[in-house]
Amino acid sequence: MPSLLSSFSDLIFPHRCPFCDSICKEPVCLGCTDAVRFISPPLCDICGIPFKSDAVKSHTCGECMKKKRHFSWARGVLIYNDASAKAIHRFKYNKDTTFSKALGSIISRYPALEGFDVIIPVPLHIDRLRERGFNQSLLLARAVGKRHMIPVDPFALKRTRWTEPQVNLSGKERKINVKGAFEVQGNVRGRSVLLIDDVYTTGATVGECSKVLRKGGAKEVCVLTLARTAEL
Repeated sequence: MPSLLSSFSDLIFPHRCPFCDSICKEPVCLGCTDAVRFISPPLCDICGIPFKSDAVKSHTCGECMKKKRHFSWARGVLIYNDASAKAIHRFKYNKDTTFSKALGSIISRYPALEGFDVIIPVPLHIDRLRERGFNQSLLLARAVGKRHMIPVDPFALKRTRWTEPQVNLSGKERKINVKGAFEVQGNVRGRSVLLIDDVYTTGATVGECSKVLRKGGAKEVCVLTLARTAEL
């Protein structure tokens, strides 16, 4: 019965490529495979930034050697370029949640997701949640949780104050903007946490969330984002 219902649902609501809106069976249609760049090694083994040279093996980047990271590792699935930015922008700001299934399918296919006790999405402030109508990170987290059979807790982490959008801020300003903006309100003590967000740019937001989760007793925090920038 579930497979029959799924097939019927696919007929009524067919999968659409999140980058061009064409109907396709795969997460990304053939026409968009060149425009969309999936991240692959070599990359930083901590923050996940891809290295430009194929000859370089994965290792810790210079930034991660200098900075203390509160997460064990962070990984992005896509390079944040024009194609992925357009899809994510449409998903977040045009209230087009029809893309949540397609984008969720992309992020949920990340393979190395074993041993986590809980998935926690980066929370929105209540005012922004009311304005947008949904939390894009929660929709992505649910897709990952469903595929990998990991429970999702949308209430374990709370955004305690309004913060300015990070998009137009410098790296230093981003860090100041989110400092003290989150608190743990669920039981994370002794748990391995997978933190989900849509985009990793400087790592300020996921870094602050990871810091708070570790202070709250989380055994480990790892980060998975749909996309990340290719440069620091």
